[in-house]
Amino acid sequence: ARPGLANTHKCTELLHDLLVRALERRFRAGMRVEVRVGGAADGGLRPGSHKADQGPEWVPGLLLSNPRVMGPDHWQITDDRESHPETVDVHLAASGEGVDWRVAYSLGAHEPILVDHASGTAYREVAGLRVPPEITQAGWQAMRDCLCLRPGDVYIVSHATGNGSLAALQAALSVQSRSTDVDLTRPHLLEMSIGRGRMDVFSVDRIEAPLRIFRSHFPPHLVPFRPPEGARGTCASPLPEGVKVIHVVRDPRDACVSSYEFYKRIKKWSAPFELFAEAYCSKEGTCISRGSWLDHNLRWWAVARNHPEQVLWLCYEDVVRDPLATVRRVADFLEADLEPSLAEEIAESLRFPAVLARHGPKLPAYFRKGVVGDHRARMTQEQLAMFQDKVIGPALAAGMPLRVDDADF
Repeated sequence: ARPGLANTHKCTELLHDLLVRALERRFRAGMRVEVRVGGAADGGLRPGSHKADQGPEWVPGLLLSNPRVMGPDHWQITDDRESHPETVDVHLAASGEGVDWRVAYSLGAHEPILVDHASGTAYREVAGLRVPPEITQAGWQAMRDCLCLRPGDVYIVSHATGNGSLAALQAALSVQSRSTDVDLTRPHLLEMSIGRGRMDVFSVDRIEAPLRIFRSHFPPHLVPFRPPEGARGTCASPLPEGVKVIHVVRDPRDACVSSYEFYKRIKKWSAPFELFAEAYCSKEGTCISRGSWLDHNLRWWAVARNHPEQVLWLCYEDVVRDPLATVRRVADFLEADLEPSLAEEIAESLRFPAVLARHGPKLPAYFRKGVVGDHRARMTQEQLAMFQDKVIGPALAAGMPLRVDDADF
């Protein structure tokens, strides 16, 4: 060994890693792969409902990062069997290609995944917005070009996934199916499902009612479906005839705290809460997904105000305080006749303990407290004043219905 090399083994490993990076450009963040459950590449994938007599189970996933903790072939990927993917570790050794793992194709797989250095979160740029890395420009464009909705289709829209949007899903699915036995993983977040390769435009077209209830977090001018003729650049409805939207809004201070906790758990946000709160109040949204809370909700409020027959404006606080009234509003909006006993049963299913017990095991990352006013335990007086000045005040001035406690101001 040369003098000065304290650990020749590590030097050899470093040289190997450098050569792999320089000469073997097999992988990059954003590529899609499939990993065989139980194979040598599997670093912790749980078996699904796949039956042994159907052959090996292959799990689709998106390459997120290459932490290299366990060597140069160590990657973190999304487990895309569910609508809400978990992150797992895999080992993509060259010797296992075609046996333990294989490259998969999806729209936009070549699009780069970027990293926000202030927060450590990964994202892509789609339609001018920062979005989760599972969403692609190519997938979004395919939906804008080819995805034609039908009269009776329903969208649940919110700035971010949370208890409010999931409660609206529960209500809409229960009203449409006349049952509280619903699966919240079935209403697809289409921009993510198609971007991740779990679905395509043609498979969406084959979905039948009452499952044609979809989700989106885009503002109205960018929702990923083919806009009606004449909708672009006019004051006409951006929604096709007969399509309805349930838009869920929450006190932005509570929404900010909830989103911050979600970002820490799922998106590996590493920056302090102060940065997240400032981003939430900014006009651009900066380092958080899908832009500004205020811009998103002002745009949807304009559509709801001009086209109330197509957009139901739902405040999360109303869902918590009076779930039965929420069920009746949703049923009236969807033109569904409900027996009083069924309406009461659906209302009980919207209460947070019931939602958590039924859906928490499948969607553990999306349920936290389900309470109103949680921001008081987190925000300083300066942050409360910032939200009032930059978000709540402008929203109320525009006539936007919000349930905010005046005692905070």
